[in-house]
Amino acid sequence: MNSKNKLRTLFDYDFLDEPPLGSGSYGTVYSVYHKQYKNCAAKCISKKIMAERGLNEHLRNETTIHKKLKHKNIVNFLDQFQTITEVFIILEKCNSETLEKICQNFKNIFKKQMSIKLIQHFLLQISNAVHFMHSKGIAHRDLKLDNIMLYFEDELPLDDGNNTKYFYYNREFIKSPESFENIMLPQ
Repeated sequence: MNSKNKLRTLFDYDFLDEPPLGSGSYGTVYSVYHKQYKNCAAKCISKKIMAERGLNEHLRNETTIHKKLKHKNIVNFLDQFQTITEVFIILEKCNSETLEKICQNFKNIFKKQMSIKLIQHFLLQISNAVHFMHSKGIAHRDLKLDNIMLYFEDELPLDDGNNTKYFYYNREFIKSPESFENIMLPQ
């Protein structure tokens, strides 16, 4: 068995002694270290919660989709493994600042607004990521400032793959305006 096909386990990762990077309705994200990936983020998802909410298929879809998204402005999927009670999704680690937090800092700390040039720079990266996803037939479905992470000072990868869906399966649904009346927004 070569190293690429080696079975990965929880013991291959060192969980860093830091507060969680974040948490959501499905799990918690921790800082971890791996020999190959170096510093990364581990999304820890309870199998029990996923089963109770009937979201096991949702999790399979999330990982299948995220594995296909290799783009500089999308958080990279690195690995996945599971224990008896949890599923771990290993992702590229951003420096933990969301665009929401950055906007708040500009307003509250710097007492000013972002420059038009900086906003254009961020919007270009966001639109590049969204365009790439759409070219793969994938819609994000939860694009908001909290799901846009600051990365290496000014690169912005999109996060929250659990709200992505393939949209090419039902193009008629997207084309017809009346079909939107049954859509409930995540917020």
